[in-house]
Amino acid sequence: MKSGIRFPIRLKILVALLLAVTAATSVIVFSMGNLFRDDKQTYIADLASMTALSVAEESRSLLTGYRERITVYARILLDPGLEQAHREELLHELFKEFPVLVSMSIYREGAELAGVHNVRDLESAGITKETLRERIHANEAVAS
Repeated sequence: MKSGIRFPIRLKILVALLLAVTAATSVIVFSMGNLFRDDKQTYIADLASMTALSVAEESRSLLTGYRERITVYARILLDPGLEQAHREELLHELFKEFPVLVSMSIYREGAELAGVHNVRDLESAGITKETLRERIHANEAVAS
């Protein structure tokens, strides 16, 4: 006995084509999803790297500017050709332009050669010059 259900050849071909197209589409979608994910991971890694490089360059630039300003302070402090009044006026102007710096001292072989303090900013922080020097010497002892 033969079974009573028969499928025409056209229907078999149609189902086979449908399955082939579905399988190909599934492979393509899966591959594209993986490629998209890999691309986005690379993009995020590159973005993080570029951001880090940008911050590093900006920090280097900022620190270079600070070093140059401190060099100017040191030159003014150690210049024997400047009168005391003129030196104080220059340092006062530089302290106004560089509010991050509140004190600067130049040491050689453990002895202070010259020092200058932004008294206004120290007083607003509640610190005297003597207290600042004591804290610096206490930190030097710890660092040694």
